[in-house]
Amino acid sequence: MTRSDKQHMENTQQSVGTPEEQHEWRRLGWGLAVPATAKAGWGARAIYAYRPGNVRVELVYNRQSGFGDEHLRGPLQHWLNTQGLQVIQDRCEREELTDDSARTIWLAQHPYYLLASPKASFGYLYLSAWMDGEVNASDHIAMLQQRFGQS
Repeated sequence: MTRSDKQHMENTQQSVGTPEEQHEWRRLGWGLAVPATAKAGWGARAIYAYRPGNVRVELVYNRQSGFGDEHLRGPLQHWLNTQGLQVIQDRCEREELTDDSARTIWLAQHPYYLLASPKASFGYLYLSAWMDGEVNASDHIAMLQQRFGQS
């Protein structure tokens, strides 16, 4: 890993949203920001192609980053690999999330959460997932609805 890759993967915190909805968010090296309260997180920039009836999401091994203790990251990765990524890919197709869209869709299966957005990139899908067992699920869902709308 190069020095610039390491710098790119450093976690930083930022406030996002309007003053009424200020939440601390942690930026990942790849993907979208996750709430600062997350105990484990993962982010990726995947290759994304949307065609009606055919959505392709390909993860690239060196465009992923994460944080958290292994005993928390393991269950998060298992959920992503067995459920989360397939559900979000199906939702991208069902909701016609084109590769030029700036919309963010999300999935909540407490204690796991997943965000996905092409960010109008014409070829990438930015993904972030996190595990947060200490936050009330309804509080997390309300925060996601406020920030990204219904999903």
